[in-house]
Amino acid sequence: PAIAADEALQTPANPVLPTTELGRELPSQPVPRSCSDKTAAKQKAAAAAREALLPGPDKWGGHRLTRTGCHGHTRMFRYGTVNSNLSVNLLDANLGMIMRTMHGFDISVLSITETNAKPGAVLTDTKGIAERGIAGLKYMSLWAFMPKGRATGGGTSIVWDARIPHRHPYTNASGRLAAVTLCGPKQSHIRVISVYAPANPESEPDVVRQLYKDLLNQTSFARRNSVPVMVLGDFNDVPAGDAVFAKRDKVYPQKYSLLKYLSNKCLDTFRVAYPHHHGHSHWRKNEVPSRIDSIHCPSGWLSSLMSPEAEASVDYTCANFPSNHYPVLG
Repeated sequence: PAIAADEALQTPANPVLPTTELGRELPSQPVPRSCSDKTAAKQKAAAAAREALLPGPDKWGGHRLTRTGCHGHTRMFRYGTVNSNLSVNLLDANLGMIMRTMHGFDISVLSITETNAKPGAVLTDTKGIAERGIAGLKYMSLWAFMPKGRATGGGTSIVWDARIPHRHPYTNASGRLAAVTLCGPKQSHIRVISVYAPANPESEPDVVRQLYKDLLNQTSFARRNSVPVMVLGDFNDVPAGDAVFAKRDKVYPQKYSLLKYLSNKCLDTFRVAYPHHHGHSHWRKNEVPSRIDSIHCPSGWLSSLMSPEAEASVDYTCANFPSNHYPVLG
C-alpha cells in the first residue's frame, strides 16, 4: 500500500476512461440557483483566504533557478537539499532525475531527505557508500537507511560529484543523519551533514533526543579535525525570525532544536542572501506553510555568501526535482 501511494504521487491520474468503462449518459440535473451560487461563493472566499496567507512566487524565493545562472563565468561550489522518495520502486527513476538535474545545474553536493530507502535497496559498502551514475556521469552517495521495521517516514542520503574525494563517512542508527567530509584543493575540506528531523517529534522523543546528540557529536568531530561544517536538510522546524503564516500544530522541542543550536554556529544561507524575504519550502492543502528545509554554512563563508556571484534559491516550480517540497539551493 505504501508503494502504491508513492507511485500515485508520481503519476498523474488519467481523467479519460475507455469507452467500455463509461456509464450510461444521464441528463443534467437542475441545481437551484441560490444553492449553487452560495456554494461557489464560499469556495471562492475560502480559496482566497488560503492564498492570502502565502506570498506569491514572484515575491520571494531568491534568484530564479536557471542553467544560465548556474553555468556563468564562475565555477562555484554549489549545494542543495531536496525531499524525494527513493523507495525501491521509485529509486532508479527519481535518483536518475536528481543526478541529471545536478549535472544540468552544476550542483556539487545534494542532501536528499525522507528517502524511505530500506536496507538492501542500494548496494553499498560497509560504510554506506555507493557509486551511482548516468550516461557516463559518476556520482558518489552515502546512505542512511530507515531502521528495520519502519515502513515510511525516514532515511537520508548525500550525493556528490565523484571527482570530489571524501573521507570519514558516518550514518546514525535512526537513518536520520548522514555525514561525510568532502576534500577540496589546498586542504579546503568541508564536513557535510544531512539531517531529516522527525515530522511528529512528540511521538518520537527518543529519536529527537538522539538526533540532537548525533549532530553535536558530528560538529565536535569536525572541530577537532579543523574542518568547517555545512548542515542541510529537512528540519521540520522553522528558523527563528521567519514570518509565521499560521500556527503550527506540531512544535519541535526547543531543548533539542537543531536550528536553535545551528543559529549560533552557522549561517542560514538563504537568510544571508535575502534578509527580508519570507516564504515556505513546504505546503500541502490544509497544512501550515513553513520553511522547514534550509542550508546552514560555516560562518567563515559570510563574505562569499554576500558576494555578487553567490546565489540562493527556493525552486518553487518543482519542475527540476521529483519532490513534494521546494528544493533549496545555494
